[in-house]
Amino acid sequence: MSEITKELNQAIDSVLHFDEVTKTASGKVCVICDRLLKRKETRKIGLTTFLKKTKFFKGDNSLPPSLRAGYRFTVPNNAEANATLSGCLLSPRSKVVFGGKTANRRRSPHVLCCKDCGPGLTNKKLQSGELPRFAIANGMAIGTAPPCLKRLNEIELALLSQARFRGHLFAVWGGSHRSIKGWHSFYEVDPAHTTSVLQAVKQFTDSNNIAVVLSGPFTPEQRERVLKKMHVNVEWVTEAFHWLKENNRLYHDLELPTIANPTVIDNSYNVESENSDIEIKEEMKVIFPDATIRTAGCADASEFDRAIAEIRSKCAGALPYLTSRPSSKLLRDYEDENLMRAFPLQFPYGFSFHDDFNIKASQNGYLSHLISLSIPSMHEACFVLVVHNMFERCKALNGALRQVMGGREKCDVSEEDLNAAIACKLNGLPVVNGPGSRFLDSVHSVKKQMAHTNGAAAAAQSKFLTLTHHYGCPKVLFTVSFDDSLDIRILVWSEEEDSLNWIASMDSMSPEEVAIEMDKCNAIRYKYPGLCAWNFEELMDVVLESIVGDNALKLGVFGTLLAYGLAVEEQGRNTLHGHILVYTTDWNDTLRDLSSSHDQVRKAAGKKVLSFVDRVISTELVPNAPWQEVYCPTCNKGLLTYVDEQKLRNLRHKVGCQVEKGIIASYPLCKACFQGDELAMKRVLPKELWNVPEPERKAQVALDVLRNTTPTAEAIPSEQAIAHAFLLKRPLLSTTTSTTIT
Repeated sequence: MSEITKELNQAIDSVLHFDEVTKTASGKVCVICDRLLKRKETRKIGLTTFLKKTKFFKGDNSLPPSLRAGYRFTVPNNAEANATLSGCLLSPRSKVVFGGKTANRRRSPHVLCCKDCGPGLTNKKLQSGELPRFAIANGMAIGTAPPCLKRLNEIELALLSQARFRGHLFAVWGGSHRSIKGWHSFYEVDPAHTTSVLQAVKQFTDSNNIAVVLSGPFTPEQRERVLKKMHVNVEWVTEAFHWLKENNRLYHDLELPTIANPTVIDNSYNVESENSDIEIKEEMKVIFPDATIRTAGCADASEFDRAIAEIRSKCAGALPYLTSRPSSKLLRDYEDENLMRAFPLQFPYGFSFHDDFNIKASQNGYLSHLISLSIPSMHEACFVLVVHNMFERCKALNGALRQVMGGREKCDVSEEDLNAAIACKLNGLPVVNGPGSRFLDSVHSVKKQMAHTNGAAAAAQSKFLTLTHHYGCPKVLFTVSFDDSLDIRILVWSEEEDSLNWIASMDSMSPEEVAIEMDKCNAIRYKYPGLCAWNFEELMDVVLESIVGDNALKLGVFGTLLAYGLAVEEQGRNTLHGHILVYTTDWNDTLRDLSSSHDQVRKAAGKKVLSFVDRVISTELVPNAPWQEVYCPTCNKGLLTYVDEQKLRNLRHKVGCQVEKGIIASYPLCKACFQGDELAMKRVLPKELWNVPEPERKAQVALDVLRNTTPTAEAIPSEQAIAHAFLLKRPLLSTTTSTTIT
């Protein structure tokens, strides 16, 4: 194993905490504020030192005992320390760790904290009553939802939400040899229906605020699965409501309303099933109102409009129907405690209202903290979507305020001017030039570069062009992708399973049971997109540190770093990948030498380029490599014969692959021929699994990959890893590089 591979593995392993005694894996969590820790933000404090400060972290005595009980931090096998920690509000997910640069520190227990909480633990600050800003004991006790809330689906949670600023539209479609896909869209309840809105606020669980649209082709099995998921379990919702009424301070005065199932609009039609494993896969996208998106998961805008019209007709004009037009109310929808009212799963006790929340200049710090917490529900799709939307709006508004206030001309905006300008914008009317219009223009100028928009792509392009103009031609375009569906870190952070024991338990399962369990593993990435994004940032940091390098401290794989540019985008399969341009100190000189008038200089530069290409960005099938000596899986009597190089080249084109029938090897005596995926499957799976259904074969391969990429397991042989990735059609870490001179 090369040094760079060892360094990468060690860096990736350091993201999690592995307990050698209990044989368990856990995330690294700040003991003070309960947020997940990134590798470079982790601080260690000696346990003895920390115990002297615990008296300052008792928190508010008025908190419910059940909420306080959820914030018990314990030290294994240390009764004296646990007695000192009793009554403190600290993270229950944080762990005691051992390790340090000196021998004494490696033997001493430590607690973990983040870079923000660490500086706030001085005796002077604590004695003056100044706790770290987002310490649990400083009003940030949130609590973890009980099982009766966790088991509810999105529709059932929407019924329990008090904040009826938005309705919900679930658009779902499927088809033969297609997965079940859907969009969960938030739509603003139309404020024109004042009476209806007031009625909905009073009876906040009215089912007509929720609609499900079945669109396009469905197999009978898919329709049954979708309708089952969209069904409301009245007993579960009732039990959850009673728990909230008893434990959540925002629900104490509410009465249990009538629970009804959502409106189902069935615009689907039947298709025959092909019994493909992909037909049982499910994906749900969650989107926010956007004036530029008019389909909301439907086939086209007209189908979306028909769905909305049908919702209106079924509501009979007496109840709020759903629209997607923006309004000024979007800036006020989750003020004060409304965010906690909207998400009972994330705020089960109705606490954690921070003073920063209503201070626009510091609101984003609070929002960023919420989606960095180690509580898994804080990383679910709906919550992350709303919080991110609030974050971007707040960032845009703050930026606009700085632009207006920092300009040469002071802009005194009155409420009347601003309201008039907003009304003109919303109704598509020309805006009269004035303070209100100038303010809106400054807001627009900031929002053009909001993340995940075309403006952000244009800004990234400008950044890359600026780097190239300043540093010259980049040496490498480097693209990195990570597989969220087979990731031990996401599994650990989600707390869905006791990850290491869960993986080990599948050794005794049947192929059918393994397939079911691996489907659960794959579903985690859809349930917790926030954890996937967190994992991407951690792994991308490892890539930048270990592969790209540092211009002062460390030589990167591509040479001494001068600068780099990074742009991140989402792929079609809903995973993130990053494009990196790498600028090195020697590349411009090498390119100039290629055009030198001296033959010797040109040849030396050419050799330098070829050496770099061979060393870094080339792959080849090595002759006589051990993995190529494969006995025929069918008869096991002799070695396989591989097709010649020209046929291998033909397989790279779709027409050539059809002509060659995808065959890469054969055995003349038994006349058996093998395609790439078939050969890979038979190389990595035992013979008793060769003839099981394809979903079960793929699940077994996925389990092997997950098992062998877990840090406590032995490293998987390189040739076997290649075969696994090839068979799964999705590599764990795929990299694509190209030089800029081609």
